[in-house]
Amino acid sequence: MPSKVRRTKCPWCDHPVYVVNGAWLRARRKQYRISLRAFARQVDLSAPYIGDIELNRRGCSHEIQMAYERLPKRTDLAGKLVPSHR
Repeated sequence: MPSKVRRTKCPWCDHPVYVVNGAWLRARRKQYRISLRAFARQVDLSAPYIGDIELNRRGCSHEIQMAYERLPKRTDLAGKLVPSHR
């Protein structure tokens, strides 16, 4: 799984800043087998907007990051992830 944050440069002063890594967000969503459109409905945003966040084209707000971190863990009694039904 990719790292949660990535290092980039501030567009105004070129100092290094750390931002949420879109690849981590996408990997987390896919880990729980939630489609882009289903997740977009959960957070009440459009699927293209969420796609842009996951491709690092847009910034990720704290609220959206928390929505990814609260994704439901579907596990069986042994603690293994259970695939979601389609």
